[in-house]
Amino acid sequence: MDGVWDLQLRVGIDSGLSNGEVTQWIEIDGPTALTAAAAADVVAVQMSILARSPANNTVDAPMELCYPSWTDCSGGPNFDVAAEIAADSRHLYRVFTTTATIRNRILKVEQNES
Repeated sequence: MDGVWDLQLRVGIDSGLSNGEVTQWIEIDGPTALTAAAAADVVAVQMSILARSPANNTVDAPMELCYPSWTDCSGGPNFDVAAEIAADSRHLYRVFTTTATIRNRILKVEQNES
């Protein structure tokens, strides 16, 4: 997809599908990131997208960002475009993040409560 430079995923786990609330987040960094047991307890998916402008020389210097957005950036940006992508990149970068619930899992939690 044009403009998408990177994509990070993590899933929210509700152990035993007890109440529909995420009790643990697991970053999906490969095909074996989730055990079968954990996969059965997924109630949410969070996606963070790093997008960049098509034109270079849009900004004066390589950008620093908080990416993926769920990381702790209270001490400042954790993603340096100059180090991670290219020292001479002057593209405009932006992070977009969304969280989606897995509806059939939430319904299962509601049925467990009945």
